[in-house]
Amino acid sequence: MLLFTVLTAGLIACTGSETETAESECDVTYSISINDGATGVPGNQPVAVTLSEPDDSATITASFSGTSALSADGLTLTWTPDSPIDPLTPVTVTVDTCGGGAEVNYTTANFGGAVNAGVDLTQTGFLVDLATGTVVQPPSGEALIAMLASTGSELLLGVTAASAGALDFRLAMAADGAQDLCSRSLDVPGGTLDRGWFGFGPGPATFHVYENEVVLEDLAFGGAILADGSGVEAAWVRAWVGVEPLAATYAEGDITQACAFFGDLGAPCVPCPQSDGQCLAIEVTGMAGTATGVPVETVAETCVE
Repeated sequence: MLLFTVLTAGLIACTGSETETAESECDVTYSISINDGATGVPGNQPVAVTLSEPDDSATITASFSGTSALSADGLTLTWTPDSPIDPLTPVTVTVDTCGGGAEVNYTTANFGGAVNAGVDLTQTGFLVDLATGTVVQPPSGEALIAMLASTGSELLLGVTAASAGALDFRLAMAADGAQDLCSRSLDVPGGTLDRGWFGFGPGPATFHVYENEVVLEDLAFGGAILADGSGVEAAWVRAWVGVEPLAATYAEGDITQACAFFGDLGAPCVPCPQSDGQCLAIEVTGMAGTATGVPVETVAETCVE
């Protein structure tokens, strides 16, 4: 996604332009994560403004209901839609800073509407590969995702039951495009369905991949099901992964050694949100998935290959 930089009026004032006023203008510059005139933007996508320096007066607003947030370092201002915006909808975002502002107009993508009548979501699984998305957390976690990809980063998302506004899901690991029947599946009831947008969590979960246990304190997953049921778009996953079970595989049970190992992959250990242990904070966005045409099976026992 291209970024464009907008010079503030304060920089213009320094050139002696007629816009100069008696008050000193600031020298803040900024970039916006979506280009003016962009199309095909997912309806759930936030808009981020990156500031060259903190500016207490900076604001970001939009033509749809949303929530603004400022990062702890004061350098990133983000607007997030309160709910996904309908397909093919024009959106206007306005940015103001101490030195000037800009207006960005974009159009949402053609997905995220209601699933077509007659599409039976329970008759397929959606194959989603973490390695196809953008790593948000940890900030330098590409090496960690690459490591996952080397051992299998594909997830199968299956719908086990569907009713108005609600879905039940089954998650499973996949290998070479098919369900890995040596890894236990995980049933997740009570997911939401808003038009084509689905989601569940955050909540605890445990995966068993062969003999390895992966404990998640909080797992949340979501995205948009295409109207014809052929795939998913704009999928995202957030999780807090417990380090202690992973240490048994990667560091002979030594938590400190495990944290050093994951730290070298750009994923530092952080305090878990729900316990006194150490976790890896994982967030991947922008993933796409395709329907397999095969429902996700229940697997209750692991096996060893």
